[in-house]
Amino acid sequence: MDLFGDNSDSEVEPFGTDLVEPAPILQPRITETTFDGLLSSPVKLHEDLAKGCGGQIWPAGETLAKYLLRRYGRNSNGLKGKRIVELGAGGGLVGLAVAAGCDISGSELYITDMEAMMEMMTRNVALNEFEDKVKVQLLDW
Repeated sequence: MDLFGDNSDSEVEPFGTDLVEPAPILQPRITETTFDGLLSSPVKLHEDLAKGCGGQIWPAGETLAKYLLRRYGRNSNGLKGKRIVELGAGGGLVGLAVAAGCDISGSELYITDMEAMMEMMTRNVALNEFEDKVKVQLLDW
């Protein structure tokens, strides 16, 4: 068997699109979500993959946002006066959800990521009019 040479091998064939479909190209867009009704008004998020994979909503972020909204949303004051930091925020989905649905009075809420995501995070904070609630910070991890 010659895996790295030029010889054809009946057991090892190159992968093609018939085996693995290429991922769809996500076009820039604005997405709105209430996280299955956990928020009374939707959070808006600009998604764009032009500067990296952080520019889209990931299922793990949705799951974490829902957990935090269920745990600390509505009538809970569990986040009051806390320092909250979202690491590797991408567009800031989780931090924006917390800002929209949790009582964070007296708290500091930071969404952080690398340089490539700074513009998107800032745009999403402004899109939701959360400039007084959410701070965007560079954290090159």
